[in-house]
Amino acid sequence: MCNTIIRHTILNYIIPLCGLLSIIQEPAAQGYDRFWISGYDYWNTIPNNPNFGGTYIDFNEEPPHVYYDPNHTMNFWGTGSTISNAQGELLFYSNGMTIHDALHNVVDGGDTIGYGPYWEELMVNGMIGGAHFIQGAFFLPDPSGDEDEYWLCYAKADLKDTIFPEMSDILLARIQKISGNWEVVSKDELILHDTLANGELAICRHANGRDWWMLIGEKNTNAYYRLLVDPAGIHVIEKQLIGSDVNIGVGQAGFADIGNIYYRFEGSWFGDDGGKLHIYDFDRCSGRLSNHRSWVHPFHSLCGAIAPLNGRYLYTTDALNLYQWDLKASDIHDSKIVVATYDGFTDENGFETYFSFMMEGPDGRLYIIPPSGGSKFMHTIEYPYLSGTACSVIQHKIKLPTWNQRTVTMLPNFRLGALDGSFCDTLGIDNVPVAHFRFVKDSVNRNSFDFIDLSYFDPQSWLWDFGDGNSSSDQYPQHDYEAPGLYEVCLTVYNPSGSNTNCQEVVADKTTGIADLPSFNISLFPNPFNDFIQFDPPSSDLFKIVIYNASGSEVVNVEMSCPCTILTTAFTPGMYTYRISSSSFKSEGHLVKIK
Repeated sequence: MCNTIIRHTILNYIIPLCGLLSIIQEPAAQGYDRFWISGYDYWNTIPNNPNFGGTYIDFNEEPPHVYYDPNHTMNFWGTGSTISNAQGELLFYSNGMTIHDALHNVVDGGDTIGYGPYWEELMVNGMIGGAHFIQGAFFLPDPSGDEDEYWLCYAKADLKDTIFPEMSDILLARIQKISGNWEVVSKDELILHDTLANGELAICRHANGRDWWMLIGEKNTNAYYRLLVDPAGIHVIEKQLIGSDVNIGVGQAGFADIGNIYYRFEGSWFGDDGGKLHIYDFDRCSGRLSNHRSWVHPFHSLCGAIAPLNGRYLYTTDALNLYQWDLKASDIHDSKIVVATYDGFTDENGFETYFSFMMEGPDGRLYIIPPSGGSKFMHTIEYPYLSGTACSVIQHKIKLPTWNQRTVTMLPNFRLGALDGSFCDTLGIDNVPVAHFRFVKDSVNRNSFDFIDLSYFDPQSWLWDFGDGNSSSDQYPQHDYEAPGLYEVCLTVYNPSGSNTNCQEVVADKTTGIADLPSFNISLFPNPFNDFIQFDPPSSDLFKIVIYNASGSEVVNVEMSCPCTILTTAFTPGMYTYRISSSSFKSEGHLVKIK
């Protein structure tokens, strides 16, 4: 951590200015999903207003780097997607109405996509406002493997419904590099025309390891269109009728359990019986659904659903509560657990930060936005693979630099490979696993680490070498180092197609020497805090103060005489742990920053 220390005649001030971020070292080139983008400017009436504009989340770093880009000009209002190249360098992004490149220029030919009556209605103060569909567009690299071509699949709507726009068309745009410049060589290729669901374009890798399946529901029926994405384009394969009717509303859809389950949550009106959760089995070879199950789900705001593609738990919200469902339980409905309840936190505009739409990050965390149109906060689920409250929901953990208008970036899961041995495993794409992981240092015991497996392409066994002579075969191990130092941790993953190893360095801190010191009560104010914390211990000794964020990283580490004050304007909202100690006493506890 980089700190600037300013001595004051009365108080000591510690101002954290910067932090060291670890760079993601992923062994295989799977960087397509490294950037999320949100923000808007159409309501801005003040020049250089810092509340408006583009917010970027860069997952090439751990923890993800959240920053403001002053050159950003696109507005998002629900629909949002990005694509990076295989090395994780941003290429394009879209709000379903236009396409920009990494330099924030409109890609040649991409100034108007999906043009029609609804397009004109979405102009706000003379600016392109952005389509309103959640999961309304997604980018893909050309399935043939051409690195000079990318595709954007997006929805178009007509204004037939006064409450929800009716999605009428699924369209395709192709972006190619020609003479060193990117151009939209075709757009608005009509793939499907019907009265469809409200967004919820769900996409899953075909079992052959190259192509993709896309599912989209017809409005207020039990029909699903199954589309195949292959090197020739996007094709409607079948309109399948299954189960009971699904009433259109606002929600999310996706795939779980390595693509074996398709889920869809629709909220039609506010109330305890206002939504419905639908779950189906999914065949990655044929793309067909089976075994429809559904039940009523409370719906008190704009709510969402998400499941880690490689996990067993599905998460849904009713705005006030966050639920976990076990997709491997014999009765999924009875497996419901409340893992978090809204804590009452409001943002600077007085909007409640309820739970709303969600997305899985490439770091294995789940990210949740509030439903308000001016929120700067995101909640996280740190360990979504763990049952119950052990999944660790951190409310308003991330404060964004600009307001977010109900937008979560939609990205396909590129970490699902071929289904080796299936009858549709016809392309010879061996599903060799790729090892990858992140780690979290314990905020109190600095020699203790949790290791989070992020490996993909169907790992079936794990071997961890902790660099100190110890090992583990657990998927998510915890390890304590007996001595401080620098250790190389290596994870090797296996399946019948092969193995792969990824190594990273971890630093076990020096022992503090305070374990046996007697504890004392310390006066600190305020807690929860905003811009500062005052420590007032019972003596005027020289104290060491260490503060850790929720990920276990140090944000303050200093020795100073107290009473003392620490400025915290650079802290993001969330939970913190402190440790203050002298030669005679120690005190440990928790702090919360609220905004």
